[in-house]
Amino acid sequence: MWPAPVGMRAPFLTLVRFATKIAGGTTKNGRDSRPKYLGVKLFSLQACKAGSIIVRQRGTKFFPGKEVGMGKDHTLFALTPGYVHFTRDTLKRRKYVHVLPTRDRPDGARSAKDMLQTAAAS
Repeated sequence: MWPAPVGMRAPFLTLVRFATKIAGGTTKNGRDSRPKYLGVKLFSLQACKAGSIIVRQRGTKFFPGKEVGMGKDHTLFALTPGYVHFTRDTLKRRKYVHVLPTRDRPDGARSAKDMLQTAAAS
């Protein structure tokens, strides 16, 4: 039988490799972005320093009022030290954030409109 014909030699030299693990496939998920920590950072009647971040937001859910500035990413921050006050304008359907020097509403102000007029006068 030896030497074997050329066609018979090939099966002895052929190696077959089998899988050592079960095929896992692929996934389309598995990614996530880092948290952005958005939201209100200082609530109504809380003391703040100049430069304190009051609200981190995407878009303008809250608008800047008296002594409050807005950054390019719509972050609201205090321009002067004082106390945070939130008001609502029902005609424009907007919420405003203000920093006023006093914690209480100024001199008997009943509504947010009265409060801002009294604060502007002083």
